[in-house]
Amino acid sequence: MSREVELRRNLTACVADGGAFSVMVGIGETYVPAFVLALGMGHVAAGLVATLPVLAGGLLQLLAPRILARLSSPRTWVVGAAVVQGLSFVPLVVVALRGHGAAWEVFLPVTIYWAFGLAGGPAWNQWVEKLFPRSIRPNFFARRSRLNQFTLLAGLVAGGLTLRQYQGTDSILAAFAALFAVAVVCRLVSAGFLAMQSATPTAELRMETEPTGVGRWSPEVKRLVGYLLAVQVGVYIAGPYFT
Repeated sequence: MSREVELRRNLTACVADGGAFSVMVGIGETYVPAFVLALGMGHVAAGLVATLPVLAGGLLQLLAPRILARLSSPRTWVVGAAVVQGLSFVPLVVVALRGHGAAWEVFLPVTIYWAFGLAGGPAWNQWVEKLFPRSIRPNFFARRSRLNQFTLLAGLVAGGLTLRQYQGTDSILAAFAALFAVAVVCRLVSAGFLAMQSATPTAELRMETEPTGVGRWSPEVKRLVGYLLAVQVGVYIAGPYFT
C-alpha cells in the first residue's frame, strides 16, 4: 500500500471514529444523570454519578502508562480501551430493562466508562501525531472537531426527543435502555475505525516523549496549569446540577 493511500485511509477512519464517538457521548454519556433520576435515586446521586466516577476513573488511568509500555503499539491500548468503554454501557441497559437497580450497579459501570475513556486519550494523542504529517494536522483536526460537535449535537437531540416522548410513561426506562444500546454500538463502531488505522511502535513514542520534570516547567506553564485545574474543578462541581 502506498503512503498516500495509507494516509487517506487513516484520515477517513479517524473522521469516522470521531463521529461515532461523539454520537455515543451525546446519546449515552450525557443522559446518565437523568437515568439516575428516572431510577428514583434522587438529585444528590444524579450529581455524584457525574463527578465521583470521573475522579475514580482519573485515578485508575494512572495505571495506563505501565500497561502501554508493555504493548507493541498504542493502537492496541486505544482500541482495547474503546471497546471496554463501549461495553460499560451494557450493565446500564440491563438495569434499565430490569426497571430497578442499586446505586453501585450504576456507579461501577460509569467509573469503568471514565477510567478507560481517560486512559485512552493520552495514548491516542501521541499515536495520531505519528500518523498524520504536521502540515495537515491543524486543518484536518479543525474540520474533524466541527463534525464531532455536529454529531454530538445530533445524538443529544435524538436522545432528548426520545426521552421527552416517553416522559411520564411506564416505558421511560426502556427508552433509556435503547439510548444506551445505541451508545454501545456507536463506541464499538468507533473502535472498529480505530483498529483500521496504522499502528505505531510504542518504542518510538517513548523516545520522543522524554519526561522533563515539573521542576523545569516555566512560570507561565505553571500558571496555565493552575488556571486549567481551577476551571476544571469549578466545572465538575457545578456541571452535574444543571441536569
